[in-house]
Amino acid sequence: MEFVGIRPENTQVLSYQTLPTPSGNCAIIFRSYWALFEQFQRCAHDKAAFRLMPGSEKALQWFMGDVIELFNHGTRPSFPSLFRYGTFDELIKRESDFADITRVVDLLTRGYRLQNLTESLSRQIRNTSNVLWLGMPEHTKNMEFDKVVIADDFFSQTNMVKKEALVSSVYTAISRVRSELYVPEDFDTWVKQLSSN
Repeated sequence: MEFVGIRPENTQVLSYQTLPTPSGNCAIIFRSYWALFEQFQRCAHDKAAFRLMPGSEKALQWFMGDVIELFNHGTRPSFPSLFRYGTFDELIKRESDFADITRVVDLLTRGYRLQNLTESLSRQIRNTSNVLWLGMPEHTKNMEFDKVVIADDFFSQTNMVKKEALVSSVYTAISRVRSELYVPEDFDTWVKQLSSN
């Protein structure tokens, strides 16, 4: 499969079974904050050369800060997608379709606190060349990357997202790549299903 953009050169499209972390100027773009947090935490733990996109850093800090405070103190969240949850059990019940939430809950149960989040955030490198960027589609404005990985969480939650919003997010992610685009193995199947609806 080949993706041809507006530039004279072609973009190579590669499929994956397991989320890759290519070297060089690369971005992994996620659809959910649960998946973004899990990869962020993995990179921080592994001391990888990574950085959150500026908008994603603020949003993830807010999102996870609310999750941690709800879990530990029952403090009602203010993050837009979480504020309707009055208890952590209610959040788990309503957000359980996100595969990554189970691993996040496990981390919280083992004592993950706000200071752990702050410590993980401090492990980002501030250099902007040859770095693995992590973020959400809406935070990629005015950014381009040699390589872009569309995380598989885009397609695992399609029933929870409006078709137009999902297509827009995928388009945004695809439009940020210069040379290599990595898509989940079942990307072609998803596109065919989408076009048949």
